[in-house]
Amino acid sequence: QSHYRAYEARKLYRAHIKATVVLQRQYRSYFLMKNQRCAYLTFRQTVISLQAIIRGFIVRRSYKKLHRGITKIQACYRGKKQRQVFLCYKEAACVIQQHYRAYCEGKVEQEKYFKIKHAAFKIQASYRRYQVRKTTAASKIQAWFRGQVLRRQYKAFLASIIFIQRHFRAKQDRFRFLKIQVATIVIQRRWKVAVAARKLEHAKHRRAKAAVKIQAFCKGWKVRNQMTRKHEAASLIQLAFGAYTQRKKFLQQRKAAMVIQRQYRAWHLAQIENAKYNKIRKSVICLQSLCRGWLVRQKLAEKKAAERRLCFIAVAYHNICAIKIQKAFRGYMALKRAKAKINSVIYIQRWFRTWLQRSRYINEREKIIVSQRIVKAWLLRRHRAAVVIQKSVRKFLFKIQAKRTCRGIIRMQAVWKGYWLRKKMCNPQISAIRHRIQQANQNSHEDQKLCNRTAVAVDYILKYKHFSSILAALQHLEVATRLSAVCCENLAQSGATPIIFTLIRSCNRSVPCMDVIKHAIQVLFNLSKYEKTASVVYEVDSSVDTLLDLLYMYRGKAGDKTSDKCGSIFTKVCCLLAILSQESTKALEVRSMPKAADRIRSIYKLTERKHTMDANRINVKQRMQTPHNGSLYIPATPVRTRAVSKLKPDWVLRRDNVKEVVDPLKAIQLVVDTLGISI
Repeated sequence: QSHYRAYEARKLYRAHIKATVVLQRQYRSYFLMKNQRCAYLTFRQTVISLQAIIRGFIVRRSYKKLHRGITKIQACYRGKKQRQVFLCYKEAACVIQQHYRAYCEGKVEQEKYFKIKHAAFKIQASYRRYQVRKTTAASKIQAWFRGQVLRRQYKAFLASIIFIQRHFRAKQDRFRFLKIQVATIVIQRRWKVAVAARKLEHAKHRRAKAAVKIQAFCKGWKVRNQMTRKHEAASLIQLAFGAYTQRKKFLQQRKAAMVIQRQYRAWHLAQIENAKYNKIRKSVICLQSLCRGWLVRQKLAEKKAAERRLCFIAVAYHNICAIKIQKAFRGYMALKRAKAKINSVIYIQRWFRTWLQRSRYINEREKIIVSQRIVKAWLLRRHRAAVVIQKSVRKFLFKIQAKRTCRGIIRMQAVWKGYWLRKKMCNPQISAIRHRIQQANQNSHEDQKLCNRTAVAVDYILKYKHFSSILAALQHLEVATRLSAVCCENLAQSGATPIIFTLIRSCNRSVPCMDVIKHAIQVLFNLSKYEKTASVVYEVDSSVDTLLDLLYMYRGKAGDKTSDKCGSIFTKVCCLLAILSQESTKALEVRSMPKAADRIRSIYKLTERKHTMDANRINVKQRMQTPHNGSLYIPATPVRTRAVSKLKPDWVLRRDNVKEVVDPLKAIQLVVDTLGISI
C-alpha cells in the first residue's frame, strides 16, 4: 500500500510539475511575444516615420528640381517676350530721337541763316551810306533813281524770296509734321502691341497658373490614391499578420487548455480511484477486523479448552512460545533490516528519477530554446525580407515616378526646342533647300539607289572593256563607297578589287587614263578607310608595288599641263599607302620589300626639293610685286602630323575627322612617318 501510495503521489507530482512547466512555458512565451510585439510596433513606427521623412525629402527634392526646370523655362520665355518688347521700344525711341535730332539741327541751321542775313543787311547799309556820302547831287539823283529801281527790284526779289521761303518752310513744316505723325502712329501702334502683349502675357500667366494648379491637384490626387492604396495594402498585411499571430496564440492557448484539461481529468480520475480505493480499503479493514475478532474468539475458546486439557503439558507449551517469540523477533529484525534497505532503495530511486526528470527538462528546455531561436530568426528574416521588399518596391515606384517626371520635362523641353527651332528655321533659303530635297526624293528612281548603282558598276567593270563605260562605272563606285558601308562590303565580296588594280597597271599617262586612275584610287581609298574592307585592298597581289609605281610615275613635274592631276593622284596614293601600312606588321612587310624604302626616300627628297624651289620662286615673285601692292607672301612650312588614325569614312560624322591631304610634301611625309623610314 505504501508503495502504491508513493507511486500515485509521484504520478500526481509529476502531473502537477508538467502542468506547471506548461503553464510557465505558455506564460513566458506570451510575455516574450508581448515584448517582441511591443518592440516590433515601436520599430515599425520608427521605420514608418523614417520612410515618411525620406519620402517627403525625395518628393520635395523632385518637386524643387521640377520647379527649377519650369522656372527656367518660364524665365526663358518671359525674357524672350521682354526682349521683343524692349526691341520694339528701342526702335520707337530711335525713330523719335532721329526726328528730334533732325528738328534740332534744322533749328540751329535756321538761326545761322538769320544771323548771316542780318550781317549782310548791315554790310549793305554801311556800303550804301558810304556811296551816298561820296557821290554828288547828280550822283545822288542817279543814286536815288537807281536806288528806286533797285529798291523796286529788291522788293520784288525780296517778295519772291519771302514767297519761296514761305513755301519752303511750309513744305519743311509739312514734312516734319508728316514725320512726327508717322512716328506718333508707329508709337501708338507699338504701344497698342505692347498693351496687347501684356494682356496676352497676363492671360498666359493666368492660364499657366491654372495649369500648374490643375497639375498640382492631379498630382496630389494621384499621390493620395497611391497612399490610400498603399495604406490599404499595409492594412491587409497587418490584418493578415494579426490574424496569423492571433491564430497562433489561439492554437497555443488551445493546446495549453487541452494539456490543463488532460491533467485535470487525470487528477480527477485519480481522486475517484483514490476514493474507491479508500472505500475498498475500509471494507477490507472491516472484514479483516471481523475475521480477526472471530479468529481471536476461536483462539480464546481453544485456549480455554487447551488450558483445561493441556495443563499437564506446560513445559511443552512454554517451549513452543519461546520458539514463536524467537521467530517473531527474527521476523521483526528481518523486517527492520528490510525497511532500512527499502529506504535507501527509495532514496536512490528518487534521486535517479529526479536526475532523469532534470535531464529530460534540460533537453526539452534546450529544444524549446532552439525552436524559439529558429522562430525568432525566421521572424527576423521575414521582417528583413519584408523591409527589403518594401524598400525595393518603393525604390521601383520612385524610379518610375522619376522617369515619368523626367519624360515629362524632356517632352516639355522637346516641345519648346521644336517650337524654337521651327521658328528659327522659318528661313526662305532653308525652305528652298527642303523643297529641292523633296523634289529630288520625288524624282528619284530605283536605279539611282546606291546598291543598284554599285551592282551595275561592278557588272560593267567585270564585263565591259569600253573606256567610257569603265570610267562611268568607277565614278558610280566612288560615290557609292564614299557614302555607304554596305556598298563597300558588296564591292569587296564581288571580287572586283584585283580587276581595279589590273586596270590601274594597264593605264598610261594620258589624260583619260589619269581620270580612270584617279577614280580607281579614290574607290580603293574609300575601301581602305572602312576597317572591314581595308584588308581586301591590302591582300591583292602586288598591290603595294603598284602603289609605289604610281608614286614614282605621278610624282608631278613643274610646268606640266597635267601637273594638277598628277598631284591629286600622288596625294591620293600617299594617303592610301599610309592607311594600308597603319598596322605595325603591314608596315614591316612594306619596309622589307626590295628597294621600297629607297624608292620612298628618293620620292620624298624629290618632293622636298620641288617644294623648296616652288617656295623660292613664289618669294621672288612676291618681292618683285611688293612695290606695287605692298603685300608679301610667306609660304607655310609643312609640319609633320600623324593623321592616319583620324582618316575615317565620310559617313562617320565626327568633328575630329581629317580630310584628305592635298599637299604633296605632307602626303609623302605621312607615308614616311607611318612606315617609320628614316630620312
